[in-house]
Amino acid sequence: MAKNWVLDPLNARNPSVSGINPPTWASAAGPATRPSFPYLSSSPSAIGYLEHQDVSTAPTQLCRWTIHIPHATGDAICKGKDLVQVPPMENGARVFTDELHQSITSNSFTNTSVDDLPIATDEVTRAIEKDPAALEVDAWKLAIMAGNCELLGQLFEENGCEVPKGLSNIHPFHLAASFIDGGHTCCMPFIELSFILGPSYAFSHNVDNLGHTILDTLLVSIIRSHTSLSPDTVSFEFQSPNRFPGEEKDICGRWDLETEKVRHLFQQGFPSIPNKWKHPFCHTAAQAICHSIIAIFGPACAPNINQMSGLFIRRYTECGMELRPGPLHTLVFITFYLAQQGMPGETLFGALAVLVCLLSLGADVSLEADISVEEILGDSELRKVPAAVIDRWTGDCKTGWNSFAQVLVHAEMSKGQESPRHSDNKSENEASEDGDNDSESNLDDDSTLHHCELDILSTKIHRNWLKLKCHNAEIGLLWATIQAELLTYRRIRVGDAWLSENFSMEALEAWLKGTSAVFSTPLVQDQMLREYSRCGWFFKASQFVCPAAKEVSAWHFMNMDSDGGATYGRATFIAPPDINELWVDVVRAEEM
Repeated sequence: MAKNWVLDPLNARNPSVSGINPPTWASAAGPATRPSFPYLSSSPSAIGYLEHQDVSTAPTQLCRWTIHIPHATGDAICKGKDLVQVPPMENGARVFTDELHQSITSNSFTNTSVDDLPIATDEVTRAIEKDPAALEVDAWKLAIMAGNCELLGQLFEENGCEVPKGLSNIHPFHLAASFIDGGHTCCMPFIELSFILGPSYAFSHNVDNLGHTILDTLLVSIIRSHTSLSPDTVSFEFQSPNRFPGEEKDICGRWDLETEKVRHLFQQGFPSIPNKWKHPFCHTAAQAICHSIIAIFGPACAPNINQMSGLFIRRYTECGMELRPGPLHTLVFITFYLAQQGMPGETLFGALAVLVCLLSLGADVSLEADISVEEILGDSELRKVPAAVIDRWTGDCKTGWNSFAQVLVHAEMSKGQESPRHSDNKSENEASEDGDNDSESNLDDDSTLHHCELDILSTKIHRNWLKLKCHNAEIGLLWATIQAELLTYRRIRVGDAWLSENFSMEALEAWLKGTSAVFSTPLVQDQMLREYSRCGWFFKASQFVCPAAKEVSAWHFMNMDSDGGATYGRATFIAPPDINELWVDVVRAEEM
């Protein structure tokens, strides 16, 4: 109901439930009592057991594709090739919370009889009448989980542009991260929440009741969707030992709870999504993660991107000392597990994309932490993973791992070699003293080192506006090529490569290791990119932190049309998030 409300209110009020039992809508971050098998009633007769249904294979292995279109209207949503304007609410139409209340009290949300429900509906009804604000929070929770930004805006307006009391208890940003959908909404739920709650909300609500940061929750979505890792290995705080929050909604848009095969899966007693349904860390997922990271950690009032992680925490048994990793340590662990327990075809390009994105937003590669790498990975530190372990990986994973490690090395080498005008640790006078120094610390003796295009702009983005760090030109080139690859390529058919021919991981490894003087990949060698800043942002794009494919491409090489347009059926076209204006408003407010 929450998914299609506003887009199709009539059908949303009368969903086809097909005997599915009501899900346990527990917050991904909040406490809840979960049954042994979520989504299943305690009564076998209520399940409508469909033993003949084959759930051994995924509904599809082909990702959906969310494509940002510059200058599209804010309410435009594209399904296939047609842009559809969201219809206005009819006068007198019942609000979503009323419909939710009605569906609960009348039991219209399920075909299961009241007697077979594992809850006492009369008790629920009395609880709602006693505390109607709780129903309002539940409505917001459903809208966030469904990724319905229009419904979120409507709920906000219906409540007099006030946030319902108790909303912080569901940890809205964490909830959105658990149910991230790169195939339909990409980063838009985070943008909508920022507009409604204010850009500084995430700053003061970065850690949930499980001790997880917003970034942690995004990273869990990678683990959940692309590895066979169990929840208790990642965090002891997860309430279920065999399922992650948000599993019922695929990160690349291949399924959700409305997908018939997903319903059959839970009806047959499966507590989680089978590994056979999963596939490598794909471009759709990587784009959604990166865009969401930018939306959350880009503005000046963003949470601390270097806050210690709540994942992979261990303790010394002798003294009880807590071993807590930093965000980049956590990403290293995830990258290891993508190679070690990932899906066939994994290249680690997605992990590389997230790493460079985090570095571009100020993640500190030199951050130290007390951690037990051996306890978490079963091996010692990154560069000392036993050869016997790496030898079992595919060639693509070996190349990806080496490239990932080399990026960390280059980022650490460049730390302290940034232009002083881009350093947060020096005063303006100190910067002027050091700014013209031609010593060896100036990487590559590049005259553009002190003149990043983003800082030349009147907004002086690096110094005065956003938390975008200006790394060396190598990291900038890599970030530009990664963005272009994410925006222009998807697998069209099963069996297609997970990376396009335009981006060569082998060439990247050779360049980073120094065995090649240049990054000899077509995106670079064939000059396929539009102009970008020294730190890798396409600054001439309408929304430079979230550019469209045509704004990064020197000519049209996006592969969407390569199958005669059939891919349009798997695409969702949305306007780019108005991130720039949102962040400008923050600066204006701070200057007042």
